[in-house]
Amino acid sequence: MMNYSVDLLSFRTKSKFVLVLGILLVLVAIGWFIAIWVRKGSASFFDWLFFILLLLNGLLQISQGLGNPIERLFGKAFVRINSQEISIKTGVFDKKQTVKWSEIHSISYKPANFIITKKDNSTYRLSMAKLGYSLIKEIKNVVSNIANDKNIPTED
Repeated sequence: MMNYSVDLLSFRTKSKFVLVLGILLVLVAIGWFIAIWVRKGSASFFDWLFFILLLLNGLLQISQGLGNPIERLFGKAFVRINSQEISIKTGVFDKKQTVKWSEIHSISYKPANFIITKKDNSTYRLSMAKLGYSLIKEIKNVVSNIANDKNIPTED
């Protein structure tokens, strides 16, 4: 059977501008803190807080500029389709949507949604509204192929 898996966070591209911005933020944070320390001889709570926030912002920008999305710190976003189930999580804060192939009676396609009729006559909507058109089309083809293999009726 076919296994299809896409990490939705891996589509982030590297950005030289964001990388340079991150490096500049780190340099400004360090330079600012050194200037405060030389001028005052110590640093206040506000100085430390400002330095840490500016430094963290710079490090996060560097990470993002290298193609590592900040969202990975908070969770996953994926599409997984195999012979047992369809599982979609379109964003790190979105709820995972899963339906087992053994529970599916039929599948109909609507714009950015799969409307699944289960064997108990209930309906389930798999939303793909946050995904790009080409990815939705690819998922639709994979689901259609597996549904045909499992003799599950589909309609456009």
